[in-house]
Amino acid sequence: MDLNERVTILLDYKQIAKKLKIARLEMNFSQQQVANSIGKKSSDISHYETGDKKN
Repeated sequence: MDLNERVTILLDYKQIAKKLKIARLEMNFSQQQVANSIGKKSSDISHYETGDKKN
């Protein structure tokens, strides 16, 4: 994978992370509420929304 492909993937992931946060806020859910509903920790949701965690 070349540098351009890596940058594109990173940008795509950051866009997904941003959309996750926007969707959560539009539904007036806290990170804790989302975490509870999917069996994760609120810190995981925070990482997902900032694009810091990919799993």
